Amino acid sequence: MPFEKTDSKITLKLGNGASCEILLYGATVVSWKSPSNSGLGDDVEERLFVSSKSPLDGSKPIRGGIPVVFPIFGPPNRPEHSKMSQHGQVSVSLMTYMGQVVTKDV
Repeated sequence: MPFEKTDSKITLKLGNGASCEILLYGATVVSWKSPSNSGLGDDVEERLFVSSKSPLDGSKPIRGGIPVVFPIFGPPNRPEHSKMSQHGQVSVSLMTYMGQVVTKDV
């Protein structure tokens, strides 16, 4: 699957115009575009909501998209989680892209 990588995100692209954008900060999917149901050719539509108030610079967790939530969902409510941010550590961690594995051509 063709992809582009920058310092902050990975974008996957298919020949029909579909794409998926994943930020390395929080490993959050912030865009998923697929062909529209109108059947009018090359129209692609955004399928995910990401708040316009959400900073995408790694300063805060992203509001919307598809987040990775681990090891807790919601605010910490156990003593052993007290130092974690809401939704755990992954949503505020910078991930490292380690390569691509393709098992089947889409």
